[in-house]
Amino acid sequence: MSEARCIVRSSVNIDETFQVPHIVRPGETISSSQMWSRPGGKGANVAAALVRHALTQGLAGVQVVMLGAVGEDAPWPLEHLRKHGVHVDDVHRSRDTPTGRAFIQISSADGENSIVLLKGANFAPVPALDDPARWLEAGATHLMLQNEIPLATTVAYARHARELKLRGSERRVCTIFNPSPMLSAEELKAFPWAGIDVLIVNEGEAADLRAALGGAPQGSPVEALAALEPLREIGWLVVTRGGDGFSAGVTIGSERVMLDMPASPPTRVVNTTGAGDTFAGYLVAGLMQAHNAREPSTKESAERILRTAGVAASMAVEADGAMESIPDAGAVQARAARVAPPTARARVVRGTVTPSRASRFFLPRTRSPPRTPETPALSITYSTPYAPTPSVRTPSTPDSDADTDAPPSPTLARKRARVAPRPVHTPRAPAPCAALWQLRTRPGRFRAPGAVPTAPFFARMATRVDYPYCLESQTPLGIASPLCVAYMHAARDADDPLPCLAAGDDEGRVHLLDTRIAADALDKPFVRHTTRPLVHGSLFALEWRSDDHVLAVGGSDYSVAAWDVQHEMCVARYDVHEGSARALAWDPHAGGRVLASGARDGAVYVWDLRQAAPARHIPRAHGAPRARRGARPAGVTALTYLDGGPLVSAGSEKAALKAWDLRARPVPVAQSADLSCGRAGNTRPHGVSSLAYGPRRARIYAACTDGAVYVVDAALSDVLRPDEPGALVHAAQRQNTLYARAALYDERYLAVGCNTGDVVVWDTAARGAPSGAVLPRAHLDKYVHG
Repeated sequence: MSEARCIVRSSVNIDETFQVPHIVRPGETISSSQMWSRPGGKGANVAAALVRHALTQGLAGVQVVMLGAVGEDAPWPLEHLRKHGVHVDDVHRSRDTPTGRAFIQISSADGENSIVLLKGANFAPVPALDDPARWLEAGATHLMLQNEIPLATTVAYARHARELKLRGSERRVCTIFNPSPMLSAEELKAFPWAGIDVLIVNEGEAADLRAALGGAPQGSPVEALAALEPLREIGWLVVTRGGDGFSAGVTIGSERVMLDMPASPPTRVVNTTGAGDTFAGYLVAGLMQAHNAREPSTKESAERILRTAGVAASMAVEADGAMESIPDAGAVQARAARVAPPTARARVVRGTVTPSRASRFFLPRTRSPPRTPETPALSITYSTPYAPTPSVRTPSTPDSDADTDAPPSPTLARKRARVAPRPVHTPRAPAPCAALWQLRTRPGRFRAPGAVPTAPFFARMATRVDYPYCLESQTPLGIASPLCVAYMHAARDADDPLPCLAAGDDEGRVHLLDTRIAADALDKPFVRHTTRPLVHGSLFALEWRSDDHVLAVGGSDYSVAAWDVQHEMCVARYDVHEGSARALAWDPHAGGRVLASGARDGAVYVWDLRQAAPARHIPRAHGAPRARRGARPAGVTALTYLDGGPLVSAGSEKAALKAWDLRARPVPVAQSADLSCGRAGNTRPHGVSSLAYGPRRARIYAACTDGAVYVVDAALSDVLRPDEPGALVHAAQRQNTLYARAALYDERYLAVGCNTGDVVVWDTAARGAPSGAVLPRAHLDKYVHG
């Protein structure tokens, strides 16, 4: 077997980079604060990354040959490649065509980039370079192809590589293809995919491939590509997902193994231009290293190659320049050693995690052994709304074997004795006519400004994009995944001494973050406190009580609990739900004693923390009263209390809101029609993922999985009617799932988290039909859960 020799048939460019305040918009002229010229081009960058990996690993015999073209006006990029160790003697120099250019804008705000390409000499006809047999049959073991050269040349090389495979020759070549820039649908259909061994695409390119080749969305992007008939023979399918890591489908023997690798968080983000080329170069270098070592293809070797490439790409964004930012392999290996291996990382679930799938991933495999209850001698009168009486013991949770897994309430021996449970106190609801009259005659109802500049407003409360808050896992060197967050109520007050954000993770713990401290601060940590696991599994819901002393939690072990945060004590715990709790709401009129919970079992429970049994039970809140046996109930996804006491709920199956008077029978006193059925283009009902309530304007905002936020009149008429503008629709919201969350600030600015990682902000007080402002890629890792 010959030593590894890679032919890179791609582009050589000059990167003309401009530092700008933000990416220029159509019709806008802005000034650049800095400009510099550097060698670049996707082929040149990959070749440099290949050699950088080989030299620092001491791989003797590895050769990287660059095949491309430059103009005689500016051949100096070749000298840079030669210094890196790339063989450039066969690069053509054109007299008539200039060297290709890439005009790059780098935003100083977030490091994002925008690129305009000038083809130049890369598309000049060069007969000597367009003959694949000359280069592939002269000892080449690997071939790297990209789309910054004529498509006919790329196709010719791919077809010849296919011919070598069919011959069964020892000269067969491992062909790696990175189709960037992406081809048209017709070109994708006609491309000779059978000649490709490794395909590297990002999420957008994967979606284009699936759309062009006729694939249906199923599972993860890699699974969708693997199901496409033209791509079935490709041994490695790799999909990069930016800050969300990357996925791969690797053929080992006769089986395709699916790998899901987390991202390695960079220490800072300076320039993202060269990350993709660095990833591709290090991946090819890993394949060449395995070729030299005669290493058989295994799952472990594939994971090692992918992990190294991912860490290298992460390090490449920490410096300027596409080629200059390529890290040495030694530094990459040192960084990779500090990153948790896949077996120790937090569980990552790709695709749409519906409630019915969630228990598979987040519930404990086996039951935890019983723990001896501990009741510290501690008074939490400060955190609970009732006075202690130490002589009577009244259980606050059901006495059962399952209850021994949780610590008992610290008030078991301190509660007042009572003869019978007290009913839930809910004030009388206002008369419908009075509520409607107040809504129509409220002063200033029609005096809202038409346009408000929101950028300066949100800039003062934004987290720096290059330093996300990462939560430490219980596993050494691991990272916990946040699934729900909730700010303290006092965080709105600028004078509050400690505005904490509570984040619940997939290990059942709550982290209290001081968001005034930057994530990269070295002098003091941003995590003020991390609790022990509060549930056996994952936390799906958090809700602060109005005094910020007690936090309600709902977990994947079907429990609902109220925790005294100051002393980390369980005030009350309930294990009655038959599904994971997805919605929690404190009754603002009950003095912090009453908590409502909704879960995927379709039930709504109302709890009085002073008693063990539920104060109110609403079964099948959003399902048919008499469903067929075995039918899955419609889950409850959102709850909110209205002024006057009614509780409004929303479900996962339909966009119908229901208002409940908790003093009466479990029958809704008012409800809306299915809001999603009235929207054009919807062919089926859609569920509601989140509710936000503005009491001053008497509006409920229901975020729906059809991509719309429906505006509903909260006045209690016989039927809740939609109010103008009816629905807030934006393209970024159309892929939302039941995990999308909405938040209303100052009863004016409505923020909606999107499945794309964007956040759409609506000015609900704007006159006429408002337009949403998008905070693009507010979460690069695509987990906008709250």
